[in-house]
Amino acid sequence: MEFRKGTFCYKIKDKCICDKNTIPCIIVHGGAGNFSDSIAIEKMTACKKAAINGYKKLINGDTSVNAVEAALWWLECDEFFNSGYGSVLNELGKVEMDASIMDGYKFKCGSVAAVSDIEHPITLAKYVLNNFPNSIFVGEGAKNLAKYANLSFLSEGNMVSPAARAAFYSEEEGKLDADIEKILMDIDIKNNTGTVGCVAYDGYSVAAGTTTGGLNKKLVGRVGDSPLLGCGTYAIRNIGCSLTGHGESITKLGLARAIVEDIEQNFSHMEALYKNLSHMLEKYKKVGGGIVLQSNGHWATYFTSDKMPYAVIDNDLITYGVKLYEERRELYKIEKDCKCECECPALIVFFLMRLFILYYR
Repeated sequence: MEFRKGTFCYKIKDKCICDKNTIPCIIVHGGAGNFSDSIAIEKMTACKKAAINGYKKLINGDTSVNAVEAALWWLECDEFFNSGYGSVLNELGKVEMDASIMDGYKFKCGSVAAVSDIEHPITLAKYVLNNFPNSIFVGEGAKNLAKYANLSFLSEGNMVSPAARAAFYSEEEGKLDADIEKILMDIDIKNNTGTVGCVAYDGYSVAAGTTTGGLNKKLVGRVGDSPLLGCGTYAIRNIGCSLTGHGESITKLGLARAIVEDIEQNFSHMEALYKNLSHMLEKYKKVGGGIVLQSNGHWATYFTSDKMPYAVIDNDLITYGVKLYEERRELYKIEKDCKCECECPALIVFFLMRLFILYYR
C-alpha cells in the first residue's frame, strides 16, 4: 500500500507553520503473521488506537520521537501483540524483551535488549536515546538503568500473559485442551507474530521504533533484529522504516537500512519494501513485513505473510488494513491544542484590509 498526502497548517515547537511539507503523519504496524480473521480485527483496531495516541502528540507540537513512543506504549499494553505484556517466553518461561527508537534528525538510536519485568521497554529505549552516548543496554544493565530512571516495573512473573504461558506449554502433551489450542492458532503466537513498530514525522524530521518479545522458547539472552540499528529499525531525517518477521534473517541482511538506502536511490517505497522482503523470503524462506514513511508525504506497507495489521493517520484521515492491497479509510477529527498565534489568519486579515482600502480610495 502506498499513499501521498496534501497540505496542512499546524503547530510545532510553539510555532504555526503553513507549508506543504510540514504535515504530521504517523504509521503503525502490528506484526506480520497468519492469525485468524477475528484476531485480525482486534489487532487492526488496536493499531488505529495506537496511531491516534501518537498522532495526538504530533498535532500538539510534540516531536516524532515522543509520538513513536506514545504509539508503541499503547501496543505494549495489549496481549494480542508480541511486545510488552504480550511477549512470548524464553526457554525458562520468562519474558525477555527488545526495543529500539531512532531519531532521524540526530541520527541517534536508543535500544534495550533481553530486558525483563519492565512494563514499557520502548520508554526505556527512549531514555537511552535522550541520556546516553551508548546506543544499547542489555539484560541486568538495562534493568538497573530502568530502576535509576524510575520507570514502571512489574514484579517477576507479572509480565507473563495467559496466551504467552499457554504457548510455552503448548508442545507438552496434556497441558492444553482443544479450546486453548484453537485460541493459540487464532493468535498465531507460537509463530512469534506480533512485533510492533511505528514511524512518525513531526514536520521537521522522522523517527522510527520497534518493540518485541522475540521468539517463543528462545534461548536466554537471545537478541533479535528489533534493537539493532539498521536491522529492524532505521531512520534518517527524511525517511524511516520499521520491520517485523524472522529476526535472524532481517539482521543478516541489515534490512531496514537497505530499504531506506534504496529509497534514497530513487526506488519507490513499495519497490524498496518488495525488493528486500522478497529477497529475504527467497534466500531464507522466512516471511516478514514493514512500513516506511518519508517527509515528502509518501508512505508504504508491504509483507510476505498472510496478514499484517497497520494504521496510518495523515491530516485527520485514518487509513488502515490487515491484508495486502486491501485498505479502509475514515475521517477522524482530533482537536488540536494550539494556543499560539498563527500568522496565516493574520495575513488573510491584512490582505482583506488592503482590498477594502483600495476599493474605497
